[in-house]
Amino acid sequence: MTLLNRTIDIIKGELHVALKRETTDILTIGGLLAEAREKLPHGAWLPWLNKEFSMSKRSAQNYVKAAEYVTKYATVAHLNLGPSALFLISRYEQPEIADAVIKAAKERHLGRDEAKAIINKTLAELNVGAQSHSRRGVNPRDQVDLTFTAAVTTLDRLTKTRQADRFAKTAVKPDVLARLGQLLMDIATTLQPTHVASEASVEKAA
Repeated sequence: MTLLNRTIDIIKGELHVALKRETTDILTIGGLLAEAREKLPHGAWLPWLNKEFSMSKRSAQNYVKAAEYVTKYATVAHLNLGPSALFLISRYEQPEIADAVIKAAKERHLGRDEAKAIINKTLAELNVGAQSHSRRGVNPRDQVDLTFTAAVTTLDRLTKTRQADRFAKTAVKPDVLARLGQLLMDIATTLQPTHVASEASVEKAA
């Protein structure tokens, strides 16, 4: 029902309240879905979602991811974020992105477009920073660690977004996968002595 005496400011204020309530509902839904996943037998979660709620795997994972993100960055729960903005930022693991979004959301309401602009700006700054470190003569192994960590993080995020289905159909040559597997084994073998030595040092000190 439309009331003629309602000003645009009143409408705007009520919309902000409603959107914030929707964001809170997302977190509640995500938490409940995660709890159900833990209680159901292995492999039963997705059929249960489809039967009880006609909910897709992707939608459920988005809710859970958002709830997990807010658990990690508790401040986010109290910010003026639109639902789509919350879903978007929860895809990123970098704490710098969370810090930038939190700072901006304390000053104004953030929708998806605003959040996306902040994310892009932060990612660009992180990339420039990494290149700057490289030019200043960072240890080559440290640079590889940074690049490898960024690649793994990006790959992990990619497989959990809307692009996951398309990514799964990408033709990756078997020899590349074989090399990746061997590389991971080599890395694990290389790091293990350091890890063991570190534990021995701790025990000796104790």
